[in-house]
Amino acid sequence: MELDAIPVATSAEKAAWFDLLGRWRAKAAEFERAQTTLAAQAEFMSRQPPAVRAEYQAMTARAAALRARIMDVSNALRAVESWLKGAFTVLIEPWQKAGVKVREWLGLGAAPAALIPIAVVTAALAAVSYFLVDFARYMLKVSELRRLQATGLTPDQAAAALERLEGPGLLGGMQGIIMAGALLALAIFVLPRLVGK
Repeated sequence: MELDAIPVATSAEKAAWFDLLGRWRAKAAEFERAQTTLAAQAEFMSRQPPAVRAEYQAMTARAAALRARIMDVSNALRAVESWLKGAFTVLIEPWQKAGVKVREWLGLGAAPAALIPIAVVTAALAAVSYFLVDFARYMLKVSELRRLQATGLTPDQAAAALERLEGPGLLGGMQGIIMAGALLALAIFVLPRLVGK
């Protein structure tokens, strides 16, 4: 006897889902580290001017909301992983023990999509990635605030100095400083090699 209608993952489906699971776990772990770093700024931020504290509170609130979304997606993906790992044991093994040959060509069908659509996972991945970019930019500001205050400036003076640094223009503010550094490195290290010098 041969049975076709068992929804088992094909090799390609398993590879695609496990790749997605791996990418999600890496990004979620990166978010966890970012949130831990953000929480570690609380004592420093408690001594800062109201505008600086407000920006910190907005960032932590955004992280908290995103964490709830991450937990929902992670729980759903754990269910998908259990399906992928347990489908053989739960669905096929009893049939095989009964002497029924089970063909695995059918694939997962709607099983994972019923647990969580891929579009939901990819949208969450994009949201986490976007947050991490903003977090990196924010931590540059925090580092600069710490540096300025270490020179003897008060929190208010440091915040005012940082606000001046963040002025508009290609070379204005911290982004401009970073851009200038990148252009300088390009001129020193990359261009000579390109022209063969």
